[in-house]
Order: sequence, then C-alpha cells, then structure tokens
Amino acid sequence: MRSNGYPNFFFANAMVVTVGKSWASMHDDRLPHGDPGATMTISPSSADLIGPLYFNEAVIPDVTQPDTSVDGGVAWINMPVNNTYTVSALKPGVTYGTVKFSITEADVKNGVQLYIASPPDSLEGDNDSPPGEP
Repeated sequence: MRSNGYPNFFFANAMVVTVGKSWASMHDDRLPHGDPGATMTISPSSADLIGPLYFNEAVIPDVTQPDTSVDGGVAWINMPVNNTYTVSALKPGVTYGTVKFSITEADVKNGVQLYIASPPDSLEGDNDSPPGEP
C-alpha cells in the first residue's frame, strides 16, 4: 500500500467481501465464483477508509483494478470503529443484496482485525453465468 499511493499506510483492520454469482458458495467446488465487472457501494463512507480495493484474478488486492474480477474479492482497510456498514454491489442487469458489518472499538482491542464474508454469507447476485464469465 505504501508503494501505491498511501505513503503513511498502517493496518488497523480490514473488511473483505466476495461479490459472487447466484450459485457461489464456499461450499461449491466451481471456481472462480466471483462476478466480474461489479462496483461497490458502502455506507457510511469516511475519508479515513481505504477502498474499495478490488482483488485481481490472481487474488491480490490491486489499487489499479477498477471493479470486481473473476475472484470477486473486495476490501476496505482501516474502517473507522463504532459503526455499522452496509455494502452492496452495482452491475448493469444484475441485482445484489446487501451485507452489514458492525465494527466496534472492543472488537479491535480484543484482536478482531479482519472481517471476512464469503458466499453464501456475502454478496450474491442473480447472475447465474458459468465460472469466469461476466
């Protein structure tokens, strides 16, 4: 992150979601299960928040990635605490639900620094195209 436009970067916490197909699940062997071409929304937003940071098809967070890849991963780093966040995805022709995360100061103090949601406990759209297809 320091070499990608964040010279004073430090890691406090992160929230990671996967934007998946209608059939996507960590219990389903079909890969990749990400829905490429979606952009993310988050509420509330904050100037301290880094993200959305989309994962590329090699499953690496990439500051140059403009939207979800076939991996579907998206991260927000250094979430201000004592908030509940609502995230959703936008892609023409696809409908997604929302996911809520609550991050408290007590969580961070107790060592909970990474919040991860994978399908089916993440963002699933109604796109039923095969793996790796838009």
